[in-house]
Amino acid sequence: MARRARPDLGDDLFSLDEAEYIEFGLSTLRWPDQSRFPVNLPRRHVRDMVDTDLQSSKTPLLVAGYSSIAALIELVASWRNARSDGTGSIRLVLGSEPFPSRRPHFASAREEFTEEVRSYWLERSVSVRLSAKVLRTLEELDRGSLQVRVIPGHPALHAKIYAGDGAATVGSSNYTDFGMAHQLEANARFEAEAEPERFAELTAIARNFW
Repeated sequence: MARRARPDLGDDLFSLDEAEYIEFGLSTLRWPDQSRFPVNLPRRHVRDMVDTDLQSSKTPLLVAGYSSIAALIELVASWRNARSDGTGSIRLVLGSEPFPSRRPHFASAREEFTEEVRSYWLERSVSVRLSAKVLRTLEELDRGSLQVRVIPGHPALHAKIYAGDGAATVGSSNYTDFGMAHQLEANARFEAEAEPERFAELTAIARNFW
């Protein structure tokens, strides 16, 4: 593997790109296995572990004190697409209202609609091409396969637990793009087969919040 070049520190302290310098410094250190302690680093993201666990599970459970609508829509659509048999259910426990997305559309190459469905939604000024994943999420809500609960007010829900059928993760990462891919986070992940007791205990905490 080629060694990363040291970032240019410039002529003085104020010319330093601190983000690049921090990223470089962290990348040179030794880190635990990503499957045990998911973190965000160059070429390593918390999302790689968490979303794989959730999308491959029949009954995933998320406890997310803070989340984004965009991230949740993407998760629900990907989870359903991964379950071709149409079975399963996904549960979300939220501590605050998910913040709105700035994304203009949620297109999906895998969602196909009949002309009748397209016409129905276009009459209501909704583009199924641009909103396929949103419609998929609404459909899951209507079917009851997506269930959402909120713990409002005080005491505030601040926990972040992502429990799949075979592994569960707990830590600092909110279910947002920043928490799952960009911010400096620390999380611990327990596999049901390798660490059954801790997996069961963490899953029990998530169920209790639910």
